Amino acid sequence: MDYLDKIFLWLGKTNKSQKQFDEYFELDYSEDIDNRKICGFCKDIGKKWYDEDFIGYLRFNEEMTVQTILEQVPISQDDIDKVLDKCKELKIEFVNSVYWYSGEIETPSFSKKYNDLSYIGEYNLD
Repeated sequence: MDYLDKIFLWLGKTNKSQKQFDEYFELDYSEDIDNRKICGFCKDIGKKWYDEDFIGYLRFNEEMTVQTILEQVPISQDDIDKVLDKCKELKIEFVNSVYWYSGEIETPSFSKKYNDLSYIGEYNLD
């Protein structure tokens, strides 16, 4: 499967500060390759490292509708209704954070929280 035309999508509300939210994605660039700290995102996707070119993440101070935050996400317009349906199923109406990744990862669980957000699914990249 070509993951470069797909995105894995997470949405939700977080009370974390911007700094705390960003730390989840922070890669360790220390020279000691064997003892690098594995970031929270990497642990959650089953990797030791991720490609920063394939990720996007946003945290806003104010809550907004899922529809509004999706305007910031490079998702195919054909998939917007699928995302909205999944959010309705998960009882997610208002959010302040989103992240997406287009690299190869282990399929996340719908029942787990990831940096306070819920996994919504895999969709086509715009």
